[in-house]
Amino acid sequence: MADTTTTFVRMGDMSVPESSKSGHGTSVQRRPTLSGRDMVEKTINPNGTDRDHPDRWWANQERAHDISDQVRAIGNPAYDVPKTFVAHGKVREEFAPGTVLREIDPAIMEQHRPELIRAVGNLINDMSEMHPTQLRNPDSHLFPMWGNGSVDVSRHLTKKLDGVVSDADIQTIVAAHAFLDNLPEAQEMVFSHNDLHPGNIIMDPETGRVSIIDFELAGYRPKLAIMYHPTLSLGDLWNYVNHLPRTTNPDLTWNFDKNKAEVFRLLATIARDVMRFSPITTSATDTKKFADATARHCQSLRFYIGAIRAQEMMDAITEKPRTLPAVMHTDDAHGK
Repeated sequence: MADTTTTFVRMGDMSVPESSKSGHGTSVQRRPTLSGRDMVEKTINPNGTDRDHPDRWWANQERAHDISDQVRAIGNPAYDVPKTFVAHGKVREEFAPGTVLREIDPAIMEQHRPELIRAVGNLINDMSEMHPTQLRNPDSHLFPMWGNGSVDVSRHLTKKLDGVVSDADIQTIVAAHAFLDNLPEAQEMVFSHNDLHPGNIIMDPETGRVSIIDFELAGYRPKLAIMYHPTLSLGDLWNYVNHLPRTTNPDLTWNFDKNKAEVFRLLATIARDVMRFSPITTSATDTKKFADATARHCQSLRFYIGAIRAQEMMDAITEKPRTLPAVMHTDDAHGK
């Protein structure tokens, strides 16, 4: 993630600044301009990982600016994309009215669920139609923190978890990773926002109007990683997207599978837990909890992968019914 810290200063209340950290960690100050528009001014987060790499941070902002401009130019009325201005060493963005999803009451969010599905679904569909070749990344992986492929996963896990979890559980994780990697939807690369978490989706609780922000991570990702992103792992969302018209990518389909979603979620959870775990500093009690949790996750992985394979077998039987040989009549058998 890019590192940007955010500070909002309300119009008419400039004496009471309100600070928070955005989803990407960029530092933002909201202030009125001469044109009367509320703007968000972004600066690098002094405590973030980009503090020593200002050129990289600036390049990410310019990239986000270019992509958001292209998305906004589509003019889809289902969602808003605030306009950004990158010039004279400053990054400014029009303020989007509303509240980020993570701070909205779940009951209100459920009330506006149709608007959310419509907005996010249309954004996904619109961006899948974009083909910016300068951002093509053929080496994008489902879980980049584990390297490229099952061999790297196995090496990483064995080195860190040897003697902590069972060999059977390590092999289950490696096999599950390989299973996802070899799915057709893991091979198909699609251009997307790539960071549609609840901090980058803003909704006006009164009108249900939705705005999308922070396009810094936009790029090509495996279709499977897009569809089963924790925020987007919703069957009705992908059913909606599947019915939207596509021009440049007419053969693209989004076949959501709840069992595959669970496998992806479990592997992401294990990856997070492994990254946090240290065989040196973690206490014996916490190590036991970690091992037990990993064992439960692996048991669930085996169940869901089994369910997927069983469904695939049923689908194959349904699609290709067996042709039985013609039954010879008894009289014909005796030449009568």
